[in-house]
Amino acid sequence: MWRFLRMIVTVLVLGALFYAFRVPLEKRFGGFLANIQAIYAPCKRPIMYSLGTFDTRFGIPKQDFLASVREAEAIWEKPIGKELFAYTQDGQLAVNLVYDYRQEATIKLKNLGLAVDESRTSYDALQTKYEEMKSVLSQAQAQYDSVVATFNKRLD
Repeated sequence: MWRFLRMIVTVLVLGALFYAFRVPLEKRFGGFLANIQAIYAPCKRPIMYSLGTFDTRFGIPKQDFLASVREAEAIWEKPIGKELFAYTQDGQLAVNLVYDYRQEATIKLKNLGLAVDESRTSYDALQTKYEEMKSVLSQAQAQYDSVVATFNKRLD
């Protein structure tokens, strides 16, 4: 009986010490504890995300972009039945909307009258247009080279 009581008191004292020093222990072993949690209890807490870089050249308001991100979030969360992501102002994961060369190329193609989507038809149409333009360029390059050669011959 005394042995059992001594064990309970020891567990209570250790628990109180861990609770009292939880902040320094978290700082010291936080990464280790996070790894253990990721292995044994994944998705226990949602990943907090925030809005990072937001390029206004896309022409959409921030609220519309965040609504689209929430829709994407729901696509991930619905099958598992848990909250996997949550939006906060200072979330650890930044969601960025960056205008780069890919978007610029998409807009140039759109201005040329070429629709870009993810279908095979769109790809085939772009491939055909590319081959046509490549052929026209080759012919123009050959004609240019011929004219330059004639010019250089006459110049000599």
